[in-house]
Amino acid sequence: LFLETVGIFDFATWNMPAWSLSAEWWAYVMFPFAFILFKKIGYRKWYLGLLVTISLWLFIEFILAPLHPFLTNPGNPKKIDLDVNWHWGTLRGIVGFIAGMIVWQVYKLSIFKSIFSKSWIIIAILLQCLLSIYLSWYDTFTVFIFMMIILSSAYGNPFINKFYSIKIFKKLGDWSFSIYIWHMFIINLISFYFMLGRDQKVNGILRPLNGDLTETRIYFIVFILTIILIGYLSFRYIETPSRKWIRNTFK
Repeated sequence: LFLETVGIFDFATWNMPAWSLSAEWWAYVMFPFAFILFKKIGYRKWYLGLLVTISLWLFIEFILAPLHPFLTNPGNPKKIDLDVNWHWGTLRGIVGFIAGMIVWQVYKLSIFKSIFSKSWIIIAILLQCLLSIYLSWYDTFTVFIFMMIILSSAYGNPFINKFYSIKIFKKLGDWSFSIYIWHMFIINLISFYFMLGRDQKVNGILRPLNGDLTETRIYFIVFILTIILIGYLSFRYIETPSRKWIRNTFK
């Protein structure tokens, strides 16, 4: 019923990534109202929507994230991020959705096309994003950079278009939803395997048998390739046939 993010659970459900489907669903429900509001404000006043979006991101990161909506769990004042799913995930999803609407408006008006369509700009933005993640800067700053990545990619240029047309990237894009939905389920299975007969708690994706760094990296590579394979099989034999069946049945 897509209720993972409305506050009735005090934990992430068995397939944790499903929280985002719940958040997206409620964003879709809110979309007509957001569309009407944007239309009344005026498309060219996109900067007002951007101001609201950044303000709400900061509100989630600094005010809501440290709080806990359930009396059985105390708040954590050290938790300052946008990593909220089962408690404030609906609001997070709606704010992100509005951010996407703003990117579309800026793209449609071609306001910054002369700047963001340059190859060196998107490379600089990507490097800035990686630096932000590596240095654990505030999440609001990082997701704002993601907005610029999407805008620059949408404007495009011969170099960017050629890069995105690389076949393996297109394939991974096709499989990405299935990879996303399956990956945590597989992580949990692997974690259970490594916990069998052991008292030590698993700390991370994979625990090496002997604690060797090279062995850990090999496990990680095998894990990534396995997830990609499962994502491909799911896309081909579950996702695509299901989508075709739905379209043919309800067209």
